[in-house]
Amino acid sequence: MGYKTIFHIDGHNDDSGFFATAVNELSATVSYMSFTDAREALQKLVTGKMIPDVIFLDLTMPVINGQKFLPLLKTIESLRDIPVIKL
Repeated sequence: MGYKTIFHIDGHNDDSGFFATAVNELSATVSYMSFTDAREALQKLVTGKMIPDVIFLDLTMPVINGQKFLPLLKTIESLRDIPVIKL
């Protein structure tokens, strides 16, 4: 796996658990962060403390869904080039 840091944003805890298990089985050295709230993930990204190599994004979340989150992410120059895989 070529990614060192992965963000997974998904409104379902069960899906996040399955995803985390899969990531851990592929690589023990990947840093993985899971968020069930897109606002929380965006705040973490804006601070710049941890910039992921890729974001896996659920499109059907409450409050801010993936379709609203993605345009917000792309307005921030330092985050605009992060690959996003829509789930």
